[in-house]
Amino acid sequence: MQHLNSDAAPYHVVHKILPGAGPYVRAKHVQLVEKDPEAVIQWFLKAISDGDRVDSAHKDMALVMKQQDRGKKLSKL
Repeated sequence: MQHLNSDAAPYHVVHKILPGAGPYVRAKHVQLVEKDPEAVIQWFLKAISDGDRVDSAHKDMALVMKQQDRGKKLSKL
């Protein structure tokens, strides 16, 4: 069985994050690696306003807000 290591596979594959540089990809990086919920929400809002994976950004932002017990604010968005 072959094991993945950082020399054999790209960073985004090893760490299971999306490749790229758009606001949605940045939001997922902040969510999964940096684990900063406030920054994640701001990046998802930027992705939505820029038209970058809007459906996914809405869904993921809703999940983060629910985890932060901010579900009531979702109906206002």
